[in-house]
Amino acid sequence: MGYTKPELTDLILEVIQRHAPNDYIPNVKPSSKGTYNAVSVTITAISIEQVETLYNELSNIDIVLMVL
Repeated sequence: MGYTKPELTDLILEVIQRHAPNDYIPNVKPSSKGTYNAVSVTITAISIEQVETLYNELSNIDIVLMVL
């Protein structure tokens, strides 16, 4: 989940493509007031290290507020 900025989805997909390349179709849902967007992407992880790396890099995007 992050702030509603045009680059949010692209930044998230850029990180995911680096560590789990595939053709992804993100699901983006705006909050009720439009301040935030929830971006959902389903991947198939191959190791816990991959998941930890993705979590850390996604969390470091300045407009990302939460990674689940």
